[in-house]
Amino acid sequence: MGLIVITRPGYGRRGVTKHGHLSLPAHARRAAGIQHHDRVLLAADPDQRLLVVFPPHVLDEMAARRFSEGVGR
Repeated sequence: MGLIVITRPGYGRRGVTKHGHLSLPAHARRAAGIQHHDRVLLAADPDQRLLVVFPPHVLDEMAARRFSEGVGR
């Protein structure tokens, strides 16, 4: 389980809703370990036409790793 990387604009019906929700296919959410109503971090690089979806468990792992590296400094 990990990130969802969107590399080019979609041409289907998916996207950001009028309520600010990002519509992602169920199979992509399951593969990334995203649960219903999870909040995610979105990071975009418009020049590369790239969007990365960071699920909560990935953010937790990143924070834990960073804090453990900082111990004793």
